Amino acid sequence: MKNLVFIYLLMFSVVSCINNNSVVNSETENPQNNDTVTVGTEQKKTETHKKKVSQEELMISKAIEISNYFYKSLLKQNYTEPNKFLHPDVFDVSTPDDFTASYKNAQIKMGKLAFVTLFDQGAKTQTDGENGVGDYCELIFDAQYKDGNLREKLIFFRKDSLKELKLLGYQYHQIVDEVKLTEKLRIK
Repeated sequence: MKNLVFIYLLMFSVVSCINNNSVVNSETENPQNNDTVTVGTEQKKTETHKKKVSQEELMISKAIEISNYFYKSLLKQNYTEPNKFLHPDVFDVSTPDDFTASYKNAQIKMGKLAFVTLFDQGAKTQTDGENGVGDYCELIFDAQYKDGNLREKLIFFRKDSLKELKLLGYQYHQIVDEVKLTEKLRIK
């Protein structure tokens, strides 16, 4: 029995050495092949043609990240926390307390927030909108509350691509057809 274990260990170490040599040999045989990556004892080719991500897709990704934080705060009924993402231009027409009140009103009207699902999205760079020329993004959610559903829209804005995307508006309505994506932001 001891001999069997010894033979097994000997075969295992020989096989390991053979596998390691094949990786080393493949790297040294073709030293100019820069697209080879060795992970452990396996080789993987990296993609030589990466998909270029558009500014609109990057904006939507960032807006989704902010909205995740936004809705997690509302789930915890921490109504002031999402205000840190408000765009400074918002304060020309309302106060953070106005936004906090609108978040609370949705939950007072419909009960505690249960979950949300992304319904629609749109983004456009350097477009003229309510806040002037800049980058706009909208996310529309179906939000399920304890006592019913609401359709909600989060509107994001930045003056240019070097600025951070911020929350410009929050809308909700019980009639789902009342909350729509702005047509010029629709990605075609």
